[in-house]
Amino acid sequence: MQKSERNAVERSAVVLVHGIFDSSSVMKPLRLALEARGFRTFAPDLLPCDGSASIAMLAAELRQFIQKHLDEDDAFSIVAFSMGGLISRYYLQCLNGISRTQTLITLGAPHNGSALAFFRIGDGFRDLRQGSKLLGELKRTEERLRPLNPLSIYTPFDLMIVPYTSSIWRVAKNISVAVPIHCSLLSSPKIHGLIFSHLLAHQTQSQSLSLA
Repeated sequence: MQKSERNAVERSAVVLVHGIFDSSSVMKPLRLALEARGFRTFAPDLLPCDGSASIAMLAAELRQFIQKHLDEDDAFSIVAFSMGGLISRYYLQCLNGISRTQTLITLGAPHNGSALAFFRIGDGFRDLRQGSKLLGELKRTEERLRPLNPLSIYTPFDLMIVPYTSSIWRVAKNISVAVPIHCSLLSSPKIHGLIFSHLLAHQTQSQSLSLA
C-alpha cells in the first residue's frame, strides 16, 4: 500500500457485522486484512444469532455497541455479512445510524429475502422471508441510503441466499464474484481488494469534504 493510501485510512473505523449462526470470529479474515491496511476494526457479537431474535432487536444491539465503542464524533463505515446486511440496514435506515456512516458494504446479504427462511421458526427467520413486513419496511426507506453509495458483493454459487439474486440491491453497486460458497465471501483476496478500494474512496472523499 502506498504511503498516501495509509495516511488516508489511518485511524479510520470499520464496523464488521456478522450474520446468522455466526459470531464476530467469522469476520477474522476480513478484520486482519483491513487492519493490515491501517483501519481500526470493531466487531460486535450480536446475540442471539440463531434466528430467534428479530432484525430490529439485533440492530438495537448494534447501535448500543457502536455507542459504547466509538466516540460520538467518530465517522465509520460498515461491512456486513449475510443477515448482518439487513441488521446494518435497519440500524442505518430506522435507528438514524446513517448520520455517522460513510458507506455500507454487504457480502452475500439477503436484501430481498431467502427462501430457506420459510423452513425455520423464529422472529429473525420471519424477517428473512421474501415479502416479509421487515423487508417491505426497509424497501420503502432504502433511498435514504443512496448517498452512501452502498456496495453489494455476492456469489452466484451461494446456497444460503436462495436465490442468489436476492443479494442484488436496487440502490447499491452490485458486484458478482465467483467464490465457491457463502463464507468464502469473507476470505477471498479479490473481495478484500474490492472492499479496501471502496472504503478508501469514501474515506478520501469524506476527508476532502471536511477540509473544504
